[in-house]
Amino acid sequence: MKTWMHQPRNIDVSHYVDRYWWLEVGESDSGYEPALLIPNPNANLIFTLPTQQYSYHQEQQELVGQGSHLLHLCSKAISINDQGSIIRLGIKFKAGALYALFGIEGSETQNTVTSDLSLLHPSFTLANIRQLIDTDYASDKQADQIKYSVDNVIERLDNLFSQVIQLAKEDRHSILVRDALSLLADNSSVGIETKLFCSRRTLERAFLRVTGVSIKQYEMMMRLDAVLMYIFKNLTDPKNDTRITEPDWADIAQYFGFSDQPHLIRQLKQAIGHTPNKYLNTRNLIIDVYGDFE
Repeated sequence: MKTWMHQPRNIDVSHYVDRYWWLEVGESDSGYEPALLIPNPNANLIFTLPTQQYSYHQEQQELVGQGSHLLHLCSKAISINDQGSIIRLGIKFKAGALYALFGIEGSETQNTVTSDLSLLHPSFTLANIRQLIDTDYASDKQADQIKYSVDNVIERLDNLFSQVIQLAKEDRHSILVRDALSLLADNSSVGIETKLFCSRRTLERAFLRVTGVSIKQYEMMMRLDAVLMYIFKNLTDPKNDTRITEPDWADIAQYFGFSDQPHLIRQLKQAIGHTPNKYLNTRNLIIDVYGDFE
């Protein structure tokens, strides 16, 4: 399995795009297990071969199709049921970016897929996508050649999205939410409306309109993502998938801002269907696989 991820080098593009990522799984990669995409507010534009099938399962809903597509924000966990060889070149957008770039209100499209990318931008043509996912750069080459080729793809993506952002339309809602998201990166949402010089109701309505989730939902998504990455990085040995320590869940709950251990367990089980201990025992790949490769 081959992966890489990289932030945009174009500063203007980075206002809307969180990172670019590559996922390639060959027939011989028998150790690759279907992953779970945890609830998150980030949409992913996925470029792939026109014959490449995709399958996402969410509770009673099945999202299937083939070719490049836009996976909108997920308010519920989605099982990624890819089969066989996989090539994915992804663009992980920042929360609310689709509103400014394409006029998409998140609350109307969450937990859905857009398969006709021409509806988003005229640059998303089959020819342009084929250029970007030319697998020559992902084949077994010398390290310096691979680095050069990946750099070339990043440059092409920056150029492509430099065109896309020219059509971006910022309004008072998107500007307010962007400022709110900047504050939420390091602060609780309590009282941030005073720093933004607006009422709480105005902020809540704009946030839901632009991102598709409430401020409370957004904070919980970010908190759970941080907990899962902490578990993934610190509590298991990546070489043999065994525990390296017996965690104190009460301390972990307090550190990540949950009211107590039962609160953490309830939220985690609701998000991924597992308690923390069960996750440690099964070691399924339950991370934000589209954009967070570890």
